Amino acid sequence: MKQSEKIELIIYLLEQFKKDNDWFQAQFKDAENEENNIRHEFEGIGSEDGKPPKYKRRAVLSTRLQRSLISRRVAKDDISILKFIVDYLETESCKSSLNQLKQILGKTRKVEDEMSTRRYIKREVSSAPQNPTMQKNLDKMIRSWKSKTGNIPKRRQ
Repeated sequence: MKQSEKIELIIYLLEQFKKDNDWFQAQFKDAENEENNIRHEFEGIGSEDGKPPKYKRRAVLSTRLQRSLISRRVAKDDISILKFIVDYLETESCKSSLNQLKQILGKTRKVEDEMSTRRYIKREVSSAPQNPTMQKNLDKMIRSWKSKTGNIPKRRQ
C-alpha cells in the first residue's frame, strides 16, 4: 500500500464518521415519524370511519411499532457512540488538520508520481582520491586479519 493510500484512508475514515452520523440522525428521525404515524392510526385518526382499528389491524400496527422502536434504538445508540468523534470533527482545529492532511496527500501523490516515472542512468563510478596513510593502515589491517584467520577479506573497490 502506498503512503498516499494510507493518508487517503485516514481522510476517508474521518469524513465517513460524519456521514455515518448524519445517516443515523436521519434514521432516528424517520423512526420517530413512523411511531407518530402508528400512534395516530391506533387512535383512528385518518381512518375513513374515524374509529380505532380492529384486532387484526392493531396486530399489524404493533409489529410495525416494534420494528420502528428497534430501528430507533439502534440509530440512537450509534449516534451516542459517534457523538465524541463528530464533536471533535466539527472543531476548527480538526477542520484545519483535515485540510492540512489533504494538502499532504496532494504533495505525497505528486512525489510518488515523480518517482514512478524517473529513470536511472548508469554512471561511471570513479574511485575516491587515495589517502596514502589510510591505505597503509588498511594494508596493516588486512595482514593482521590474514594472520589471525588465514583468510583475506574482500576489499571494496
